[in-house]
Amino acid sequence: MSEGQKEVCPVCGAADLRDVLTIPRVPVCCNRLYADREEALRADGDTIALVLCRNCDHCYNLAFREDRLVYSGEYENSLYFSARFREYADSLVARLVKEYDLHNKDLVEIGCGSGEFLASLCQAGPNRGIGFDPGYREPDGTIEESAAMEIHSTAFSEQDSEIPADFVCSRHVLEHLPQPFDLLDLLRKTLARREGVGLYLEVPNAMYTLRDHGIWDLIYEHFSYFTIPSLVRLCTRAGFRVIKIQEAYEGQFISADLVSGEEQGCRPDAPGLPGEQTLVAAEAFAKVYKEKTGYWQTYLNEAATRKESVVVWGAGSKGVTFLNVLNTRNQIEYIVDVNPRKTGKHVPCSGQEVILPETLKSCPPDRVILMNPVYKNEIAAHLEGMGISARVDLA
Repeated sequence: MSEGQKEVCPVCGAADLRDVLTIPRVPVCCNRLYADREEALRADGDTIALVLCRNCDHCYNLAFREDRLVYSGEYENSLYFSARFREYADSLVARLVKEYDLHNKDLVEIGCGSGEFLASLCQAGPNRGIGFDPGYREPDGTIEESAAMEIHSTAFSEQDSEIPADFVCSRHVLEHLPQPFDLLDLLRKTLARREGVGLYLEVPNAMYTLRDHGIWDLIYEHFSYFTIPSLVRLCTRAGFRVIKIQEAYEGQFISADLVSGEEQGCRPDAPGLPGEQTLVAAEAFAKVYKEKTGYWQTYLNEAATRKESVVVWGAGSKGVTFLNVLNTRNQIEYIVDVNPRKTGKHVPCSGQEVILPETLKSCPPDRVILMNPVYKNEIAAHLEGMGISARVDLA
């Protein structure tokens, strides 16, 4: 940015920004784990400078640098090894197939990961699917695939907009992009080729982070933290009409159903206007963040004084953030995850090894810290089934 140029919101272009919180160092890529611990300890870190746009309620990282991130097959963030998440994904597939009449249709998914969701959509129709994800890895037998789909290990581009599609979805992609409008503008061109084509979007919910104190959701990979008003603003600006928008997955996600067309704008009854609740939550967030991180540092110090072993359950973005924001390198040795593709690898910057739940049988911990309340019952059942009676606390 040149001298004298004002920073403006990437969603609405306004310059009315409020500082929310600065975190001096987090892993640049928290979903990239390392086979070697020493390499993990040397992983890059950078700053999050979270700001709020008062014009559209959009939050984003002012210190974000796109060139710091490289997405490849080593990027691993699949949630499909959790029964609770599969239940959510299966119910979403059933809804989309029913509401969009997805039978013998051509589907496109941008940011398809390992292809689990696209495979389910193809099998449910049956349908034909094309997926795009620079982080795609070759099948390893851990997921059920569909013969009717193909996946490209590249980002969706201008040339891909020529692909005929009856339905397009993009889940947890927009928040990674420094110019999210560009993708939606490209998708509008794709959808315009066939009448009545629907678009389903899903992003993390910034209000869950601010309002419900989900402080471990702040990661460098996410440039944007959308609220419902800011997502509505972006979509309507790109030429979409918002049919349905709501919180999902116990408030942690925002889901949006869209159609393109000449008539722009959200339906009058859709919740799309900025409100004071976002500002109030944002203004309180820095204090909440300090109090919550202070509490957990005291918790870990107390466990160390008592010589009690502690493990964290959940080696996704929340768990990696927890381990790095707090002083855990010498206090916590392991982090548990049900995803076997993470087993034996190490968390960036803080270095903890990822282990499967069954490993705890041979070394039962005194305390288990759960990173996501959505999985509380699932994890409790897992611990009970292994006969582990550790103290369990929700981060």
